[in-house]
Amino acid sequence: MPNTRRPDGSPPKRPAAQKRRRGRRWLLWAFLLFLGVLIGGAGLAGAYVYQAYQDLPTFQAFDPSLTSIIYDRYGNKVYELAAEENRVLVDLEDIPEDVRNAVIAVEDRRFKEHFGVDPIRLAGAVWSDVKYFLGVPGSQLEGGSTITMQLARNAFLTLDQTMKRKVQEIMIAINLERRYTKDEILEQYLNTVAWGGQAYGIEAAAQMYFSKHASELTLSEGALLAGILKGPSEYSPFDNLEGALERREIVLDLMVEQGYLDAAEAERLKKEVPVIKRAEITPTTVTFTGDWYVDHVITILTDPDEAARYNLPPFTADDLYQKGLRIYTALDREKQRIAEEKLKEIMPAATVEFSGSEDTEVPEAAVVVMDHTTGEVLALVGGMNHDRMLGFNRATQARRDPGSTIKPIVAYLPAIDLLGWGPATIIDDSPPRLNEDGTNVWPENYEFNYQGLKTMRYVVEQSRNAAAVRTLEAVTPTRGVEYGRRLGLPLVTREENPVINDENLSLTLGGLSQGVTPLEMTAAFGVLGSLGQKTDPVVITRIENKYGEVIWEARPKVEQVVDRTSAWLMVDVLRGAIKNGTPAYETKGWHGWPAAGKTGTTEEWHDAWFIGFTPEIVVGVWTGYDNNEGRKRLPHGGQGWKNWTGAGPPTRIWTAIMDEYYTEAPPDWERPRNVVQAQYCGVTGNQPSEFCPPEEIKTDWFRQGNEPKPETWYQQVTVVREPFLTLKDGTVVERYVLWQQGCAGTPETLNLIKRPTTWVKHPKDPNNIWRYWPQDWWKEVPTDKCTPVTGGGQLPGGTNRPGTGGQNGGSTGSTGATTPGSSTGTGNQTGDTGNTGTGRQNRGGTGTTVPGGSNQDSSPGSGGTGAGNTTRP
Repeated sequence: MPNTRRPDGSPPKRPAAQKRRRGRRWLLWAFLLFLGVLIGGAGLAGAYVYQAYQDLPTFQAFDPSLTSIIYDRYGNKVYELAAEENRVLVDLEDIPEDVRNAVIAVEDRRFKEHFGVDPIRLAGAVWSDVKYFLGVPGSQLEGGSTITMQLARNAFLTLDQTMKRKVQEIMIAINLERRYTKDEILEQYLNTVAWGGQAYGIEAAAQMYFSKHASELTLSEGALLAGILKGPSEYSPFDNLEGALERREIVLDLMVEQGYLDAAEAERLKKEVPVIKRAEITPTTVTFTGDWYVDHVITILTDPDEAARYNLPPFTADDLYQKGLRIYTALDREKQRIAEEKLKEIMPAATVEFSGSEDTEVPEAAVVVMDHTTGEVLALVGGMNHDRMLGFNRATQARRDPGSTIKPIVAYLPAIDLLGWGPATIIDDSPPRLNEDGTNVWPENYEFNYQGLKTMRYVVEQSRNAAAVRTLEAVTPTRGVEYGRRLGLPLVTREENPVINDENLSLTLGGLSQGVTPLEMTAAFGVLGSLGQKTDPVVITRIENKYGEVIWEARPKVEQVVDRTSAWLMVDVLRGAIKNGTPAYETKGWHGWPAAGKTGTTEEWHDAWFIGFTPEIVVGVWTGYDNNEGRKRLPHGGQGWKNWTGAGPPTRIWTAIMDEYYTEAPPDWERPRNVVQAQYCGVTGNQPSEFCPPEEIKTDWFRQGNEPKPETWYQQVTVVREPFLTLKDGTVVERYVLWQQGCAGTPETLNLIKRPTTWVKHPKDPNNIWRYWPQDWWKEVPTDKCTPVTGGGQLPGGTNRPGTGGQNGGSTGSTGATTPGSSTGTGNQTGDTGNTGTGRQNRGGTGTTVPGGSNQDSSPGSGGTGAGNTTRP
């Protein structure tokens, strides 16, 4: 056994191996501890990642909230329907390549190489964040997000700055890179990123800052947009143009550094200051500038009842404000501008003119412009001022009585179509009946007189109420309602409502159960303009989804609802109104160009209308106050005691609008082949005979088969004059009576008319021949006979021989007797005939006036002071 004791007797030293074993033991413990921490940390990290994965939003196709856009008929944007985010998709190929490169250079230089996450940039961001938390001067927080990661955040996540969201962002970014190409990711990013305000996506940004499409951006503009992505509010060119330009310089330098741009070109661009131009159309534009047409479009899209009227499917708020619909309309912005401009130009001045005061409240007004050949509504003005969106739109929502504008639709048109009447048909403008309580004749005319037997052309041009009622009597109110409904008016039948309905004679005077809107009335006249062809109104022409696919297109119902020849004859009568009728003073015949129209004024002047049309378009104008229940009438009492009627401001507005719309004559209506010209007697409407005065032989249009018949109205009778009325001043008015043997006076043989109708006398004022008798009463074959006297002799007063002269409602101003038809004064009349009206008569002179047909002067308020003169607007 070897001796291991040391020579000095000291114990032996531990070998080095033991020390190494002890050191390794400590290292082992340290390693195990580190490993435990690492495994624990990894486990915790894994658990955190797993939890982040579990809370990861369900991955689906990218479907951001998109702005819906309303366009006019020419494809120009007029309004944006945006919620909180105004976003419009644009294809990548429509974004200039230089602009795309500018965004890549500043936002993600290795975008084309990485797999959704850029490890280099992420590491740099982590190091920058560490320095920031350590307080290193100049350091700042960085996210290290790539373009793909930003897209993941914008499309699927919130903006919360948490570790969990960052992990989810990385996961989604990697998934996006697996599913989409780089170009698809870049396109989606450029369509979602926030650029300040409500602008989300490069198209909205280009519109907001430069009023142009993204496809039109220059590199200078695109680099500026790329630069402000770092902080849209901080670098907004609206508020901080200098800061935005500094950021643009950084972008241009980065493009040079990364090989996208030449240095010299970058320096040139730095000196270029882009023109900043706020968008004219934004999601809030309508609120401040006003647009009645857009209001109606939105109403159609959101109101189920309105949508049904236009055969549109219902749209939800989500559809309109988030699905990126492209809504194309029939709007003609230039025509809309002109209509609004003319209202604001004419209405205030007319209010002063017709009221005589600058303090009078300006009435409201509405204008509708429609292409009746296609049904397209070109312009809508719903009031004098558009001070808020979706307010009361009088063009589409105000239901008012139409006054005399309805006469052609419910009375004269069906008379032409059903009874074979025409422009030369004689209609009796005389009192047809008493009112309901039997205290007055009904209806009264605006001028408080009746003109007797007149042609349809004349009574329509002068808007004679009594003639219209007689026409509807012949047609029957039931058929009148039928024709009104054919042309689109919402008239109520007795079957639908036995108590409140439109099947009565007041229908032809515009007294309706529920009223009509200007749009409905304008569209009805459009049927006449298209010679009986009805086309449903079109406001929205088509709707596309965000991909440009048509999901709805207008297919208006088109049908021939009235015989073409009947419509042409009615239009020809209404052409005469433009030239010679109540609106002629304002239209001046409208240059003699093809146009037709009708005025309307309701009882007590609550509403005044004019609707006129050419072979291409129809324009309807309504004026009135909103508080109809308050019975507030339109301005009156101004210069010349004018009353505001359809023949005044509404016609003036129509003429001003049409003069802007047309610089040359529109094409004329094509006359149907079965319409022929023929002569007729203007007194009877029959064929001219030896009894018809030569000046009454006239020519007009007739449907073949309905030409004038042989004369049967004239009768040759022997009459004698006898006293009829003695006026307060002693003047004696005479009349013709049938002569019989033994009567005093000299008998004479005259050609008088056997009136085909009867008329009633006023129950309390039966002998008021000026107001309540037809002016041609003395032309009738009398029914009374003279009374034989013993010894014969002349009539008292030394009267003259009965005359057969003029029919003017004036006065000789002399004492003694005035024979029928011999007066020489003139009665000037203008303006529209209201339902009943309370027109004003000025009578003068001391003689007697026997009613005759008064002259029709188009000058408002031009009546003189002689007896029988009538003044009106």
